[in-house]
Amino acid sequence: FMNTDDLEYFVSHKLIDRSKAVLIVGEGVNLAEYSPDLVNPDRVQDLKTQLHAKGDTRFVTMVARANWNKGVRQFIEASKIVSRTCDSVKFVLVGTIEKGNPASVPREYLEEQESNHFQWVGFVQDLRDVFVFSEVVVLPSFYREGTPGCLIEAMAMNKPVVTTDNVGCREVVEHGRNGYLVPVKDSDSLANAIGSVLDNPQRLDEFGRQSRIMVEERFDEQKTFHRIYSELYRLS
Repeated sequence: FMNTDDLEYFVSHKLIDRSKAVLIVGEGVNLAEYSPDLVNPDRVQDLKTQLHAKGDTRFVTMVARANWNKGVRQFIEASKIVSRTCDSVKFVLVGTIEKGNPASVPREYLEEQESNHFQWVGFVQDLRDVFVFSEVVVLPSFYREGTPGCLIEAMAMNKPVVTTDNVGCREVVEHGRNGYLVPVKDSDSLANAIGSVLDNPQRLDEFGRQSRIMVEERFDEQKTFHRIYSELYRLS
């Protein structure tokens, strides 16, 4: 199981005996690859140009498929709230539209919502390029997640995280240590949490530092592989 909620659900409904359950949170991340030092500055500058960045632009990023249940509407609503007091902020949605998925956000909606404070960019080849200049990474999902890899990758890049107190999402955030957990479908709480991080440079830096520490402790790819081999498949 990739999160505690799913494990407890299966055990409580007698779908599996607890002794046979293995909890391995997340798929892990390559700590050597996820470093700001390895990001191509030319690609980063091209992306910032695409986002119409100014010298004082502060980026808040969401990486997810453009589906309603990932919290796209709440992210956009939060961008409007935060921009009232922080004119230099820009919320960026990185993610593709899934054709044929009834939960997909229509392209027309995303394009209509674009403003000085929100932009949808679709697919980005290397997420490190956008993480490196993001101040906060957000996932307001109310979808039943496994463990959000995008948040773990952002944490590896020393980024504070704001996400929902939701299945899977809560596995990667210690509220008040490396970010904040907010209620699902609550744009005001989401905006308040993001604003609280942006408004406090010391908190911003400390949350980012703690994110990296947590990834090194819990989500190191090599440690995850070892647990899969030894605990799940019992190969060593």
